[in-house]
Amino acid sequence: AVLPSLGHYVLFNLSARDGLRIGDEVQVYRSRAEPKGDDGPTLPEVAIANAQVVRVTPYGATARVTSQQQPAIRKGEHVRVTARMP
Repeated sequence: AVLPSLGHYVLFNLSARDGLRIGDEVQVYRSRAEPKGDDGPTLPEVAIANAQVVRVTPYGATARVTSQQQPAIRKGEHVRVTARMP
């Protein structure tokens, strides 16, 4: 499978019901991971990529990847809105 990169489109489940609009910027990130046992460190949150929303429906949204810090966009990553269009 080819991982999405710059210029590729990604789909996610934030939607118009969540207040998302075309032009909003989102960040794809991997959340902080607690250690499984007593041994091992807590892994910090990792920013993976930024994207701009190009389509919003009542069921989900599509965004185009505009910058990428890690080559690791995979199914199940977390997304948060970082900038809103007026």
